[in-house]
Amino acid sequence: MILFSGSHTAFQTSEPLLKILAGNSIYLGESVGSASAQALAVISYLLGTWLGFAHGAHILESENQRVDSFGSMIAAIAPLLGDEAKHQGKVIQTGRFGNPESSQNVCR
Repeated sequence: MILFSGSHTAFQTSEPLLKILAGNSIYLGESVGSASAQALAVISYLLGTWLGFAHGAHILESENQRVDSFGSMIAAIAPLLGDEAKHQGKVIQTGRFGNPESSQNVCR
């Protein structure tokens, strides 16, 4: 995947060549910073998950548990994580925080 932003005309003109480089070429609008902002947001998410995985692995190692099975567990729930990210994005975008999937009482 390659993200693009800036001149729509330039993108349309170059799109056939860009699709050769990356079949999933995504145009994000005229604002020049849009592609960079989107890429940084994705990298921020990935860094958090990588650090979280490393932390989880350390916890498991401290109890002499297998880390490879942890990786398999995370892979198995990956579709759920994607659905949760979609849900969170929608909630934040709309500002509708009044109907949580789990309340603080559930998470205690």
